[in-house]
Amino acid sequence: MIPVHIAGVGMTQFGKSSNTLVEIMRAAAVGALAVSKIQDFDAIYIAVMNPEEYTGDANIASHVAEALGFRGIPAVRVETASSAGAAAVHVAYHGVASGYYRHVLVVGGEKMTHLTTSASTRILAEVIDAQERNCGATMPALAAMITARYRKKYRLSESTLAQVLCAVAMKNHANGVHNSCAQFRQVITQEKYFASKFVATPLRLYDCAPMTDGAAAIILTGERTDVAVCGIGQGTGPVSLRERETFTCFPATQIAARRAYQMAGISPREIDCAEVHDAFTPFEIIGTEDLGFFPAGKGMQAAASGQTAADGNLPINASGGLKSRGHPVGASGVAQIVEIVHMLREQSTAKLRRAPHRALAQSIGGLASNNFVTILERSKEVTQLRRSSIAPASRRVELPRADKKPSAEPIESEGVIETFTIVYTTPDGFLPPLALAMIRDRKGARIMAQGEDISHLQIGREVCLHQIAGTFYFTVKSRLKKIRAAMQDFCTGRAIQNDPKTPTEKIEFIAKKTTCGSEKQFHSIINLIAEELRGAIASGKIAPGNRLAEGQLALSLKVGRVPLRDALRRLEAEGYITAVSHDQFMVSQLTLEDAEEYYSIAGSLEGLAARLAVERGSAEELSRLRELHQRLKLAYRGKNLEQYFEANRQFHRFIAQMSRNGRLYQLISEMRRGLRKARLLALQLPQRTDYSMREHDQILDAFLKRNPDLAESTVLKHLANQLTAVKKILQSAEASTMLSFEEFSRSRLP
Repeated sequence: MIPVHIAGVGMTQFGKSSNTLVEIMRAAAVGALAVSKIQDFDAIYIAVMNPEEYTGDANIASHVAEALGFRGIPAVRVETASSAGAAAVHVAYHGVASGYYRHVLVVGGEKMTHLTTSASTRILAEVIDAQERNCGATMPALAAMITARYRKKYRLSESTLAQVLCAVAMKNHANGVHNSCAQFRQVITQEKYFASKFVATPLRLYDCAPMTDGAAAIILTGERTDVAVCGIGQGTGPVSLRERETFTCFPATQIAARRAYQMAGISPREIDCAEVHDAFTPFEIIGTEDLGFFPAGKGMQAAASGQTAADGNLPINASGGLKSRGHPVGASGVAQIVEIVHMLREQSTAKLRRAPHRALAQSIGGLASNNFVTILERSKEVTQLRRSSIAPASRRVELPRADKKPSAEPIESEGVIETFTIVYTTPDGFLPPLALAMIRDRKGARIMAQGEDISHLQIGREVCLHQIAGTFYFTVKSRLKKIRAAMQDFCTGRAIQNDPKTPTEKIEFIAKKTTCGSEKQFHSIINLIAEELRGAIASGKIAPGNRLAEGQLALSLKVGRVPLRDALRRLEAEGYITAVSHDQFMVSQLTLEDAEEYYSIAGSLEGLAARLAVERGSAEELSRLRELHQRLKLAYRGKNLEQYFEANRQFHRFIAQMSRNGRLYQLISEMRRGLRKARLLALQLPQRTDYSMREHDQILDAFLKRNPDLAESTVLKHLANQLTAVKKILQSAEASTMLSFEEFSRSRLP
């Protein structure tokens, strides 16, 4: 292998630029040419992460080559997300070291500041796992979740973590003051750090590198110069967070570092300074551990004690790092190497305690899934490559076969929080604050899920999981208990207010009895709120005409407005309430027209379900239907109206299940929710319960006779009789007078 050296380097001012991406990259290349004796190249490697979405530029390598006037020579774009710059340098290194090329130009750049923060956040999030991205995860969110897990593993208090992250941010901003190319050249104080807003807890604004316009360029050559590339290494890892064995280190960096150290024939102790990828302040700390500078869990202590300051024992990001210099994602990997070249040549404005002999740059791609380590050294006396400079062979990792299908095991409905964050700067399409957590279910499978609420979050807490349209949602179990209690207090207060003459002990209506069970029935705050309000409205606890103010209700229940709004919208769709403004709802009055419309649709659906159930039902299912009918009859004979109502619900639901038509079952479930109040009203008619029991006897008989026509007609007759009872109630004064549970039970059951 031919020794590879670095000739000229160049970098533009980082920050907001009015120039185009190609113009910015050309300026960096011109800067490198201006300080290099080499003016002709065998190839150009271009590093850009996503110009197609950021600027609408495709075929970017050809554009840059043409802008530089180098026509006819190979020009190739290299992309590995935010490590693209380092990747381009490594590819160029191989071209020169192999002898195929003599001189190669590498240019990395990105233009980002013209887009909104949310739009740019969405583009950056495209490099992460699709399932996690669809939950609303962003790079800052995932970095925050890694940080939270790091704090938990090494038993750091929230205040200790915050103080150390603040120290890293202050250090890098102080270093950036001396860097003429840095985007931010102002120191920040502790007060300013803690006054900054959260981006994703526990990360604040000053923990995150800024979106930047900028470019950097390097000339690699087979001719000897004063700086040599003595070691390179690359490592990859899982793209998704959920597939990782650990959240508190980056194995891809560890692999890359081992390869680079072995190639250079040195140990971490022989590095004099380093530029570490600090897109987020905790990544600098984790990076120093992964690179072998400090033991695992000790990077925090090293940063807090000043060991990584510019005048410390091991200066880290003496240039200001990505945090202060800026982070144009395609350029950063090249810019880091430009910075350490300046330090090795003693051309840097960094306030180092001593001139370095050997320096390292570490670059992270995506969520540390494609990482690079580059080691440079002064080479005035170097005449040939070390014997150990040939990169070690890659360790083979057994991968799953490409044709092997992923596990079809469903995610369990309960699990525990492994790590979490609350996102305040969300991508397009997601409202802040957004709770995200990595949940491990009882079988050990992990899944990213959105929280229905942002309170009561803590690593290790048990949660309930449910899935809607492919997205998983979680709710802390203890939170469900508190919301249930608050809901019952709210509904009870409304009932007393609506009828102050009614004793509290008489406000035990059927709807509440049939909807309330253990909290395990509800895996969702939305479902819990909707069900409790639905029961309270159906029973008359919250009377027609009452207003429900979203803000007041949120305060009463101590829940977020997003799940509450979803629950109210669900009730609005079912006809229980009507929107009177964007955040005010009124409890609807059941009308004759509503009842007739509901029963007309319900009759068609349930009649069809009965026919299909007879045709498709198995002997075991018929036996189960007979058991449910027996339970209904026992409740009737025992004069237990609440059990009768619940057994009736289960009987009809099972018939819908027997139809083996998922969409039909879903539609019937939706209609029966809307009919709940009507069914309660129907049971108030004298002797209606007697007729109801006889009708259920006839329905069961039709099923046992395996007669689909008879089954359909008996179900239709049952619903028609129920509608008749509802009409009589609505046409009488009884429609506005709800009886107590005791009176209801005594007068309606024989």
